Amino acid sequence: MPAVHELAATRADLARLAEAVGPLQELARTPGDLAALAGAVEPLRVLATVREDLATLAAATGDQGAVRRIAAAVADADGTPRLAALDVNLAQAASQLTAVAPDLRSVAARIDALDRQIGVLADALAPLQGTTERIGRIVDRLPDRTRRLVTRPATEG
Repeated sequence: MPAVHELAATRADLARLAEAVGPLQELARTPGDLAALAGAVEPLRVLATVREDLATLAAATGDQGAVRRIAAAVADADGTPRLAALDVNLAQAASQLTAVAPDLRSVAARIDALDRQIGVLADALAPLQGTTERIGRIVDRLPDRTRRLVTRPATEG
């Protein structure tokens, strides 16, 4: 009788197995689908690693996303002439910049030369500034500076 007691103890497990018979029969009818699902496991793992990027892309393509706004601006009937005008203006600006590029290079070279010359002048004038300040202090200490001015006699003329 121990075998009967063991069977009685597994009664709940047997009931669960009986419930699984239907789903197992359905799975047996879909071997092609199961093989396809098995082949999709690796691509699904890759998609799982880029989940945040996919969420960002989904947000960008949503109703208020950036992709929709750009598409609406391009499809806008008034926007198309503006885009064409912008394209023409950019082409004109590019041709003008190409035309003045050699002049800009020569101006840049001259500015570099002037910068070097200014540096040389600054180095030469730095010691003179101190000398000029010392001479100014000496002149300020001289007595009766105002009386030393040479005045012409009124009789000369």
